[in-house]
Formats: sequence, structure tokens, C-alpha cells
Amino acid sequence: MLDRKIITLSLLLPLGVVAGLPAVAQEGPRPGAEVFAELDADGDGVLTLEELMARGERGFEQADADGDGTITREEMTAQATERAMQNVDRFFENFDTNADGSVSQDEIAAVRDAQEEDRRMRFAERIFERLDADGDGSINAEEFEQARGRMGEPGRGGVFGHRG
Repeated sequence: MLDRKIITLSLLLPLGVVAGLPAVAQEGPRPGAEVFAELDADGDGVLTLEELMARGERGFEQADADGDGTITREEMTAQATERAMQNVDRFFENFDTNADGSVSQDEIAAVRDAQEEDRRMRFAERIFERLDADGDGSINAEEFEQARGRMGEPGRGGVFGHRG
């Protein structure tokens, strides 16, 4: 059984490359549920080996532009070039904030800063939701003290920075 899995995986990996699984990574972060749903062909909430193999076959068919059952270097190059151009387009959509057709270091830094600020805000919102025990949109003294007791246990430092 183990040999069958190893052989199957050794066949799947090249198919995955052809199928565009690396393209999933190149497209940037996508919600896991979206990727899973795309792979779960029958929508039953479970991925089977057959579904993964089918994905590989679809990818092969896409790469085999002339439909002759083989993939040539030219066909692979064409597919890779198309994906690269999509990535370039996406890069400019994300970073060319003034739409002048070029991207400066300042534009990249500004987008990265905005992304970091967004990440920090989401983190702060999650912490606030945890502290707001009754969900009323505010933290009263009792909720604050309960949280302080939970998160500021001796020796841990906690969110509020006190040590026991």
C-alpha cells in the first residue's frame, strides 16, 4: 500500500506542476476554502485522489494546446509566459497606485505599509473581541480585569505587560 502511495504521489507531483498548482501560489494568497472548493469536484467536502488526479489531467489538457496528447517545450513556454504576464498585470494592479505605468519604491513601500496596518488592525480587532466578553462593543472594568487576570499571569508578561 505504501509503495502505491509513493508511486501515485510521484505521478501526481509532475501533474501538479502541469496542472497549475504552482500557479495557485503565484496568484497570491487565496482563501483556503476557495482552493479546496476548486479541487473538490463533486462538492462533497472531501478531496479524493481521483479529484486530485482529475485536476492534473485538466491541467495537462490546458497545456497541450494542440491536443496531440503531448506537451512540447513551446506549449509549456507559452503557458508559463501567460502566467507570468498575469502576475505582471497583478503586480501593477496592486502597486502602481498612481497608474502611471511604472512602480516606484515609494509606491511599494506605501502598499506594504497599508497591508501591515491592515494586519495590525485585524489583530487589534480580534483582541478587542476577546476582551469584550458580553459583546456590547465596549470593554468595561470587569471585562478588563478578567482579561488582565487571564493574560497577565505571573511570569508570562501578558498583553498588559505586567508581571506577577
